[in-house]
Amino acid sequence: MKRGMKIVAVLALLFLVFSVAYPFLGSFLVPFWQSPDLGEAARFTSVEVEMIDWRATPDLRSTFASSQDTKAIATLVGVIEAGKRIDDCRCLRSGFVRMTDKDGDTLVIQLVPGHGVDTFDIRYDGRRYSINRSALRDALESVGAVLPEYNKPDGQGP
Repeated sequence: MKRGMKIVAVLALLFLVFSVAYPFLGSFLVPFWQSPDLGEAARFTSVEVEMIDWRATPDLRSTFASSQDTKAIATLVGVIEAGKRIDDCRCLRSGFVRMTDKDGDTLVIQLVPGHGVDTFDIRYDGRRYSINRSALRDALESVGAVLPEYNKPDGQGP
């Protein structure tokens, strides 16, 4: 009986340690080489970008751009797929990229300001990825959208 209690106590202790340590060790557990896979870029026929400026009044908060330029869409897909997986956080989204394929299915990517000056983050398929900010800015401009320099509710840094 005592041996069974020891096993239960050890398992409970391991569970407690892991559940407390996981948030701090999570970034070490995420495979850094993993990038988002959107599939073949040529399958997308249009893209719509919605940018959200949380500092603006609600009636002016969202701006939209759309494109059917397959070259610009392929560039955007390439930039997104170059992202590196990171741990998620609770930052607000600052927009969406919606890509529609030949069958009419829509793939939705959330844009998130990120925590670095040189990066911008996305959420896709339940995961968060960090992307080169200047490459994303150029790709979004090619479809008619503007990536804001600063887009946090308090107006502070990227």
